[in-house]
Amino acid sequence: MRFKDIHNRFFCSHTGAYSILTAREFADSQVTLTDDEFQLANLFFGGRIHSGSVRLAPDGALKEFLLYPTGKQIGLNLIYPKPEREELRLYLSERRGFKPRPGDIWFLFEREAELFLGAMPSNEWNRHFGTISSTQA
Repeated sequence: MRFKDIHNRFFCSHTGAYSILTAREFADSQVTLTDDEFQLANLFFGGRIHSGSVRLAPDGALKEFLLYPTGKQIGLNLIYPKPEREELRLYLSERRGFKPRPGDIWFLFEREAELFLGAMPSNEWNRHFGTISSTQA
C-alpha cells in the first residue's frame, strides 16, 4: 500500500509503500514487489534492475538500500527473475541485515533521494498508524 500523509510525516519521507510479510515470503526469503512497492523501486532504480538469475550478474542484481532506522547501508538482490514477466523480486537476507519476521510490516520509502528499507512488528506499526488488514496490504 502507498504511504499516506501520516506515514510520510513519521518517516520524513517523500513517498513510500508497505506490506505485511507473509509466512511464505519469510520461508522463501523473498518478496515480490507489487503495485506501489513495484512503482517506487522502478522509479528509484530506473533501468538498472537486472533481468534473469542473480547468478548471471551478481553485481547487477545487488542494490543498495539504507536500513531504517539506523541509515546503515545494506545490499540486497533485486531482480526481474523471469525476463518475459513483470515480476520484481527482492531477496531477504539475515546475513546481509534484512529479514523481517512473518507478520511484520516491511516498507520502502524515499527520503532526500535515498531509498530506505525497513520493517516493524505489526503491533508497533498499529500503535503508530492504526490497524491494517491483510486485504489492505
